[in-house]
Amino acid sequence: MRINYIPILIILFFSACSHQEKKENIEKKNFFYPRKEKFKTTKNLRNILLDSIDNYSELLKKMDQIACNDSVPTISFSTKEENYKIISWYVCSNDVAGFHTLRSRIFLQNDSIYTNDKIKHPIDSLNLILKKHLFNKGRNFYYSDSPKKAGIEIYHNSNTDPKVIKNQLINLSREFDKLDNISPDTLYLYIYFRDMPFRTTPIKLAPKHN
Repeated sequence: MRINYIPILIILFFSACSHQEKKENIEKKNFFYPRKEKFKTTKNLRNILLDSIDNYSELLKKMDQIACNDSVPTISFSTKEENYKIISWYVCSNDVAGFHTLRSRIFLQNDSIYTNDKIKHPIDSLNLILKKHLFNKGRNFYYSDSPKKAGIEIYHNSNTDPKVIKNQLINLSREFDKLDNISPDTLYLYIYFRDMPFRTTPIKLAPKHN
């Protein structure tokens, strides 16, 4: 009796593909910011898939719609190896934003970092600036009093592609994780999204870091 091996090979092929797909999903690392427990304690979370938007302007519009409906927007995105989910702190445009001191924020705008809203740093100094910001604990007047008050504000031009935003968030999270490994369970990555640039006046450049 002649055996037709083609159907068997097809079954084995699709079975192998399915197994590989499940394996990849299982092996993906999951990252939650500011911390995983915040997703359990924060109510009315509503998610935005970063890959589903066209630009930064649309991201802000969706966050505003969620915030103005008494909910908290989150942003999620993935790479081949990782899943990310971020509670994107945002105040409804109809509300008055709470006051915060400049020292409790560092600002990321385009390819630069700003501290105290006056000093401009190159983006490759992100790890150093984050370390000063998160580990300051009141020692330096120009950085945050404590990790729980330390926030990062982000601004992009309205037509910025979501891939650019994604790459920035991945880079930021990875630099944060390096510091979090030094002091586990004590640091928080609070990310705020702005609808306008940080400064329109001349900026003082920071001295080069050794």
